[in-house]
Amino acid sequence: MSKVAGRWGMEVHRSGRYGQGPYEAKRILPEGFTLWVRANSDDDGRAHRVECMALNSTSEKVATTLAECADIVLDGKATARQKKWISAQLAIADAPDGPKESVDTLTDNGFAMRLVARITGNILTITPTA
Repeated sequence: MSKVAGRWGMEVHRSGRYGQGPYEAKRILPEGFTLWVRANSDDDGRAHRVECMALNSTSEKVATTLAECADIVLDGKATARQKKWISAQLAIADAPDGPKESVDTLTDNGFAMRLVARITGNILTITPTA
C-alpha cells in the first residue's frame, strides 16, 4: 500500500471504526480524476485484496493509471495481457455508442482481477488466486 500511495503522493490511513478497517489513500490527480486505493490485509499485514479506483473518468489516462496501480500491487509483475485487458474494459465503457459500463474478470499470473468500469467510476479489485 505504501508503494502505491508513494507513487501518487497520497497519505495512507485506516478507515472504519477505531481505525481497524482497511488501509485507504485518496487523491485528486492533475489529470482531473480521483484515484482511491483501498487494501484489506490479514493478521500478518499481508494484503489479500487491493482495490484501485478511479472516479469520474474512463479515459486512456485512467486505464494507464489503473494498470500502473496493478503493476505496483503485483510487485512489477503485471503482464502485458493484464494491462491490455484493463485498457480494453475502460474503452468499452467509454465508447460513445456503447453500454456505458463493462464488468469482467481476468485470472492471470496467480491473481484474479475484477474490473467494474463505468463512466462515473471504476473499481479494479486484485486478489491472489492461490
